Amino acid sequence: MEITKITANDYNCLKSLFKEEYDYHLTFCPESLKEKKLLEEYSFNLLMKNTNRFGYKVKKNGKFIGFILCYLQNESIYIEDMCITKHYARKGIGTLLINMIKIEARLKKKTKIETTIWGFNNKSQKLFENQKAQIKKIDYEINLN
Repeated sequence: MEITKITANDYNCLKSLFKEEYDYHLTFCPESLKEKKLLEEYSFNLLMKNTNRFGYKVKKNGKFIGFILCYLQNESIYIEDMCITKHYARKGIGTLLINMIKIEARLKKKTKIETTIWGFNNKSQKLFENQKAQIKKIDYEINLN
């Protein structure tokens, strides 16, 4: 298994993971998210050229199986996006990626790591619970349509 930093040139190797994640969210997400589009190459390149953003990708047997994208905040690192292909879910890849971010946080003198997880994403919730993450906020939505 190979873990490397994501660069602005990595869109094509991660595109299938972006698509898998997008399809998963469309299946379960609230209507308000369904207007969101798949991350395009141009937008990805702009994001990754920002010096406050960084991430890691995981490759196994010549295939990319996961990634994590983050950005720096005042005292924290915010995990903006993370995806592990369904064929490697619950095999320690998410924990491995979070551990990489913990190392980055310590090197950058950050005091915490934060993220937001959709209510339907039980696998991610369990992953962060296993990391001893504390719930800080819960958002609710009442659909009036």
